[in-house]
Amino acid sequence: MIRFTKPVWLFAICILLSSALAQTTADIDFDDNDVIDFGDFVLLAQAFGTGDAQFDLNGDGAVDLQDFLIFARLYDKAQQTVMHSHVDEELAGGSVDLYTVPTLGSQPQDIVVDVLGRVWFAQTGANQIGRFDPSTETFVEYPLQTPGGRPARLAVDSRGIVWFTDIVANAIGRLDPISQEIRMYSVPTPGSRPSGLVFDRKGNLWFTQESGNQIGRLDPDRGTFEEYPVFTPSAGLDEILIDSEGILVFSERAVGKFGRMNPETKEIVEIEIPVQSLTIKQFVLDAEDQIWFAANSLQLHMWDLLATGNFASYILPEDGPDPSSLSLDLNGRIWFAADQSRYFARFDPEASSIRILELPYSVSGVGSLAMDRLGKIWFTDPSGNRIGSVDDIGP
Repeated sequence: MIRFTKPVWLFAICILLSSALAQTTADIDFDDNDVIDFGDFVLLAQAFGTGDAQFDLNGDGAVDLQDFLIFARLYDKAQQTVMHSHVDEELAGGSVDLYTVPTLGSQPQDIVVDVLGRVWFAQTGANQIGRFDPSTETFVEYPLQTPGGRPARLAVDSRGIVWFTDIVANAIGRLDPISQEIRMYSVPTPGSRPSGLVFDRKGNLWFTQESGNQIGRLDPDRGTFEEYPVFTPSAGLDEILIDSEGILVFSERAVGKFGRMNPETKEIVEIEIPVQSLTIKQFVLDAEDQIWFAANSLQLHMWDLLATGNFASYILPEDGPDPSSLSLDLNGRIWFAADQSRYFARFDPEASSIRILELPYSVSGVGSLAMDRLGKIWFTDPSGNRIGSVDDIGP
């Protein structure tokens, strides 16, 4: 076995040589401290010449120079982009209002607010779409046509029409609030599990297919579909948004990637998150098209994918919520909550500070968040069969 007396010099040489390698993905956090650092390289150096599978990054049965080059390239990529920051915590007071949904056990999940300030939500457990008018504090519920249907995500178009995905029906639904007419459009790929949806600048509806592994497009006027497969198999497509340039941005939850698609050229690009082993939960785009997302850790992540490539992970207080639902307010602050926590939080990127609000004891978790035109945050409480709002938690 070779004994490396100056691993720093070897490491530097490997970084210089690694630029010619093809793209490779591997878990190189050998000491499991959630940071890819020089200590991981030392462990790799100690395993040189052995057949230890943990350090055999190219899978050829031996820990050799190729494994050093692979490690150096991945290390260099991570060190250029990843930052870890702690945030300052402050408990906050605030106004919380709760409203019980008429249908028992309806499990309200996704929530959106239209231009008139009406709150729409998917009643996943009741096969209905619900509407709440804050001005009168009244509910209206719209039963769906498909027996056993399961509405998932919602979007409202420029005319006030509510669109939704139905996982069980494998369809996109359209609800006209004026005529109360509901139409269902079957997705061409069987069992595709349509999930997130968003409108582009021309009014086309784009959606992800969790099982179909495709990005779909529905022409609302013609009722016709187009489907575009992504390159990565079993990617677990989930959320989809549109950035300031009109480009579609979507998450690949199962493989730790984000994708971008030009709706004009249909070109798809997939980019791996710099930090490995993250399962994306939900994401938002800020005014500068930076991606803010929650994953499988008590952290909030930011990826400046377009401008600098910088990636930042903000370590959150242990007594706060582990983010699963996100929303962006009018001042660029990120609100988040968790599906198994009574705490609500607002993160200010400028001050790197967080204000935490404790919800009433009867709330066991939050399903989804949305902001109205006045800056009030609305949320669903699936287990409590309620929707609620949070306001005035301070500057």
